[in-house]
Amino acid sequence: PSEPVVSLVTTVPNSQRRLAEALVLRIAENLRRRDITFVVVDVPEMPLDRDVQNFRPSIEPGSLQRLRAAGVTVLSSEMILARYRGKRIFRRPHGEQHVSPFVHRMLGRTTAAALATGIKTPRHATSSHLNP
Repeated sequence: PSEPVVSLVTTVPNSQRRLAEALVLRIAENLRRRDITFVVVDVPEMPLDRDVQNFRPSIEPGSLQRLRAAGVTVLSSEMILARYRGKRIFRRPHGEQHVSPFVHRMLGRTTAAALATGIKTPRHATSSHLNP
């Protein structure tokens, strides 16, 4: 079963971002008590300019730190994609903000690898397992 996707996108107002962060923390705590795996994957924002080889994380640094401090496993787009800036296409040229197949593949592979390393629940999965 899948859990709802919650956005901590940098373009939303602070009040909505704080609410989303609080919801993620609450979901993580509820799942932790039930021993259910929970991983947050930061799907990057795509700039609307013509630069299809750039991106920015959708989770702001402060939110990222608070989530990780609470024991939430977060796979950051910066960690996954930064080394490919200027070398790969991150969004479809005419697809508005839709990520490219490359981004889909990298997010999927990284998530699968993280789960394969033995992450069971947020209680067992500190951010140190996955930080660059």
